[in-house]
Amino acid sequence: MEKVCVIGANGFLGRKCLFSFQDNFTVVAADIAKTCIPNGVPFELIDITNPESVERVLSRIQPDIVLLTAAMTDVDGCEEQSERAFVINCEGPRNIAKMCCQIGARLIFISTDFVFDGTKSTPYTEDDNPNPISQYGLSKLYGEKAILDEACDALICRTSVLYGLPQVTQRDNFATWLLKRLEGGESTKIVTTQWNTPTFADNFAECLSSLTEFSGFDVFHTVGGTCLSRYSFALDIARAFNFSEDLIDPIESFPQKARRPLNGCLANQKASQFFGLHFATVTDSLETIKSQWYQQEERES
Repeated sequence: MEKVCVIGANGFLGRKCLFSFQDNFTVVAADIAKTCIPNGVPFELIDITNPESVERVLSRIQPDIVLLTAAMTDVDGCEEQSERAFVINCEGPRNIAKMCCQIGARLIFISTDFVFDGTKSTPYTEDDNPNPISQYGLSKLYGEKAILDEACDALICRTSVLYGLPQVTQRDNFATWLLKRLEGGESTKIVTTQWNTPTFADNFAECLSSLTEFSGFDVFHTVGGTCLSRYSFALDIARAFNFSEDLIDPIESFPQKARRPLNGCLANQKASQFFGLHFATVTDSLETIKSQWYQQEERES
C-alpha cells in the first residue's frame, strides 16, 4: 500500500483523515506535538516552519503522499499576528513542497475560501482570481503560490467552514459550538450577511482519500453541496436537533478584528466531475451528526 503522511494530525480534519485513510493506505501521523493521535498510528514530531525538521522527518518516512492540514486558522489571530501567520501558512507549505519534490511525494494542501474577497454574487470557481481581504486569507494564498513555485506534484484543495463531531480534546467547530449553546438554552446571535458552503469533515476526509490518485498540479474547490448564510446554517442545525429556532437571533454584522468575505461560497462542480465525488449537503450531514451526537452522549452517560 502507498504511504500517506498526515501533517497536522492532531487537528480536526487531520484526525478524521487518519481514520478515513487507514483502510487503504499505510498512515503516518505528524504534528508539532502528540495530543490526539489514535493508538497504533505511527507518529513523528515535525515543525513545518523549520526546514531541517521537515527534511529529517520526511526523509525518514519516505511517504508517497503528504497531506498538509497544519495551519494557523484563527482568522482574528492571524490579523493580530500576521508575521506568525505567514511563517506558518506560507513558509511552512514552502518547506513541505520543496521536500516533497526532492523525495517524489505527491502533496495535497488544504486551503480556504478566504482567498476570495466575497464580492461576487455567485459561488466562486477555480477560474476566479483570488483577492483576500484578511491576513489569514492572504497568508493562505501565499501558501498556495509557494507550493506552485516549489512543488513537482501538488493538489490544492480549497474548503470552507469544516464542521462535524470533533474528538473530546479538540476545540469546537461552528456546529458543535452552537449545539452546546442550544442544548443549554442559550440565545445566540448569528450573522445573516456571511454566506459559505459548509463542509462536513467526515465526508471531506473520504473525498480526500480519493483525491490521492491525482497526479500533476491543479486547484480544486472541495466543499459541501449547500451554499447558505451562517444564520440559515444555524437554523438548519437547530431544526435537525429539535431545538427552538427562537434561540437563534439574526444580526447583520458582528464585531470581528478581521474582515470576512460576505460571499464565501465555492462551486465544487470541477472536483465532482473530475473525480466523481459526492460532497454531502447540509441536510444529509446533519442527520449523520445527529446520530453520532446521541451515540456519544449515551457513551458518556
